[in-house]
Amino acid sequence: IEEIVSAFSHRGDLYSTDELISCIKNRVLQAVRPKIAGVVGNATELDIAHFLFQIGFITGRRETSKDSYEHIAFSENPSLLKARTNIDDGLKWEIHPVFRSALNIGHRSFKPGRHG
Repeated sequence: IEEIVSAFSHRGDLYSTDELISCIKNRVLQAVRPKIAGVVGNATELDIAHFLFQIGFITGRRETSKDSYEHIAFSENPSLLKARTNIDDGLKWEIHPVFRSALNIGHRSFKPGRHG
């Protein structure tokens, strides 16, 4: 788990699904091949993203208005990042605040060209 979450160190706190998958592909799977319970064979980017959602490292975030949003936890919709037909329900993915300080994560969105 430590190697997976440390891949987000010094990065942004909010990701689109494509940005999250790209970060996992480029920063996790380039370095390690994590084993995840319930996953047969090598874990994919999506398997790892779902695992991070399941353990509460990331939560779904839905903008409800210009200045308002809601969080969606794994317990509320465990099929997110798992179902092939509706992978993200239009959500962005936010790193839980408890992890941000330890990983030196700033409040900015991940931009593949600038930070990657």
